[in-house]
Amino acid sequence: MLPPQSRLALLQQWARVTAMTARAIFAPASAVLTDELSAAVKAAAARLARKNGGLAVASGPANENYWNVFDAIVKAGNTPARPMVNITTRGTLENLRLLRDGAVTAVILRGDEAALAAKGEGPFEHAGAVPDLRALAGLFPEALHVVVMGTSPIASVADLFGKRVTIVRSGTAAALEAGDILRAHRVSLAALAATPNELPIDAALAALKRGERDAVILTAPAPSPALRDFAVANPVRFLPLDADAVALLTTGTSNYVAVTVPAQTYPGQGRPIVTVGVAALLVSSAQIAPREAEALLQRVFTELDFMQAGSPFSAMMKVASSHRGVTLPLHEGAEAFYSATASQK
Repeated sequence: MLPPQSRLALLQQWARVTAMTARAIFAPASAVLTDELSAAVKAAAARLARKNGGLAVASGPANENYWNVFDAIVKAGNTPARPMVNITTRGTLENLRLLRDGAVTAVILRGDEAALAAKGEGPFEHAGAVPDLRALAGLFPEALHVVVMGTSPIASVADLFGKRVTIVRSGTAAALEAGDILRAHRVSLAALAATPNELPIDAALAALKRGERDAVILTAPAPSPALRDFAVANPVRFLPLDADAVALLTTGTSNYVAVTVPAQTYPGQGRPIVTVGVAALLVSSAQIAPREAEALLQRVFTELDFMQAGSPFSAMMKVASSHRGVTLPLHEGAEAFYSATASQK
């Protein structure tokens, strides 16, 4: 019999071949069938890793922020004794499905997405509540950026009244996040020139440059590579949130945390940006064994050279800030991990 690592490698290769074969046979008429085949293979690969003492995380689309973080962790610290797989998904909904089906150890969600999914509210209303969601750690903050061109007369978020706004399609709750910061400045969606559309970041910034939109709202860890590259070639300004709006958005059981983006994070950004953000959370299920959850946290918070492995955002992940922005009850395994960590100090 093949050793666990070899079986996992074979299954991963089978996943790639299956996906290519399905695309060749069924595309373009049966994209749903192709997706289902791919999802089944992903779930099988994740279960095999866990069955053999490993860990599986459903992160998100390949080469995007969440995926890059766990790709760096896998590259920096994988061992035969505790193999780890980083499952590529289409995003939040597929992450949740894999977790609900018991295929993976954990997933990455934004804090507000996790809170809404646990209650079955907002964009998760039709999928139903997932009350078993449990937090393992807050990984790093994702700041809300409000961007205008450098020559724009718009000076504050409140000035967006009657203006054309585009929301970057960066997550399931991106439109809710944009609506929240607008309302905190007394700008309702109905007060805009038109209902905000959601576009990928490159298309949104291109529309801003052409003058088709007055502002772009993006939720992303800072610096956002695409936004940074755009700012190199195109003078932009970042609108800070008013102090009252920040206080309103971060009071009580809010899903937001206060964030300050340091000066010079982006080209031409001479001042810090005062805003709010949501935490990227590592989320598991109450059904996952505490020992497995604890083992994953040990991998995540081990001192590794994340920059060399290819993920600058991973370097922000610290035990000291792991409770910031957490919007779910802690997993039993996470409580054990943090208790053990605190006792070692």
